[in-house]
Amino acid sequence: MALAINPKDKEQVHGVVQQRKENVAQLDAKLAELQCTQKELEETLRDQQAYVCRSEMLDFLNTREQLVDPRHIANAVAALPRKTWRESVALCSPIPFDPYVQHEYQVFLVISAILNDHASDFSGGAVDVFHRALLKLPPGSPGQPFFWENWGDLRSVIEQSGNSSPLDPFHLTRMFLKKAMRQKNPLERLQAESERLRG
Repeated sequence: MALAINPKDKEQVHGVVQQRKENVAQLDAKLAELQCTQKELEETLRDQQAYVCRSEMLDFLNTREQLVDPRHIANAVAALPRKTWRESVALCSPIPFDPYVQHEYQVFLVISAILNDHASDFSGGAVDVFHRALLKLPPGSPGQPFFWENWGDLRSVIEQSGNSSPLDPFHLTRMFLKKAMRQKNPLERLQAESERLRG
């Protein structure tokens, strides 16, 4: 807009500017109102989706048509809330299952299996039980190389936890991993190598 020189033109420009300010203020107020409405609708949607998911999960557990384990639960809830749990199971069950287990959990599984093996005789001490059980692990089986290479650390943790007292698999796994995976100096690496299990 050209520069206004006479008072009449200035008054006209001032009127246009004022009108535009009012329009912007009205748009800002409308935008704020719409954003508030959007927030309320999103909260309502989340509440309704949560209700559907909880209802479907409760129905899944009550019908007992599927095993209640992590894989079947995952299949049941994967497509919620847009589909029922039965539709979700039908969609997800054919998907190939990846049997990969994280290293830390694999270590826990091996330790738990040894502690829960009723055939194990702990009267001679947990160190001997673990030593015999780990030597029986098939070469290349999950966890076998790690246990064999770090046997000295596991034995040390068992002895510190009480060789003859009941052992907690969670605590034993945590302490073993912490000790085995820390940075070792050359002397410690040499000692670990000398203590490793050999078939």
